[in-house]
Amino acid sequence: MHVSLLGHAKACILRLYQCLAPLQRVELDQKLIQQQFPHYFNRKMRCIKKFANLKANEIKNTLLYGFLPNFQSYLSIERLSHFALYVCFLRLLHGAPVLGSETTVVASKLF
Repeated sequence: MHVSLLGHAKACILRLYQCLAPLQRVELDQKLIQQQFPHYFNRKMRCIKKFANLKANEIKNTLLYGFLPNFQSYLSIERLSHFALYVCFLRLLHGAPVLGSETTVVASKLF
């Protein structure tokens, strides 16, 4: 979980964030901070400019629940769809084996 989220996913998010214009970054950070979560989420989402000391679980929440709805107005459809497949891969990798023994095979194909 730490390698895939703190290593690769964090680097991908930061790289996409750096490609945005400064005004878009401010708007995106505000959207992430204001995102509503159910009461059982222990932490709220942080803005991307403060990604330095995040836990893997916070990055997972950002990816699974906040990335696609908030980045959709800033990324091209090709980049967004590619990242959606990456989010599906991570959900299969770190979640329950919903497809039984085929879960790892499907996750590998998505990656």
